Amino acid sequence: MTCVVCGSPIAGEPCFANSYERIRGLYACCSSACSARFDPDRHWIPAAAPKPLDDRELARLSRVLRDRLANGDRPVVVVREMLVAGVSPQRVRLALADDHRPRASPYKLLGVFAIPRRRAKRDPRAIAAAIAAIAEWPYP
Repeated sequence: MTCVVCGSPIAGEPCFANSYERIRGLYACCSSACSARFDPDRHWIPAAAPKPLDDRELARLSRVLRDRLANGDRPVVVVREMLVAGVSPQRVRLALADDHRPRASPYKLLGVFAIPRRRAKRDPRAIAAAIAAIAEWPYP
């Protein structure tokens, strides 16, 4: 296990920024000095790799991932949360890419004329931040 702030190995009992982080146990620090500098926006990668997900939980989180991206949640937030939850970087990357593909109108299948639903364009910086978060992720 390594410190989420400075990256050095944690020898002995880990320190945490607050009681909430201590309960979660994801963001361990090597010392009280590092835990005082902990910033969840900068130090979002957990000290240890997430536990593998069973098939049922992976399917549920995959639906949540797609729904949150489709509903307009900030991509970087969704990507980070899913990676920390244990969804693989490949699955997150595919969902992010799929969220930006144009969708065909379901009415075309029925032969009915309809105006295709237009999706709001995301800020390219938001997509770049999400892709950068995936690239930062050190675990398979």
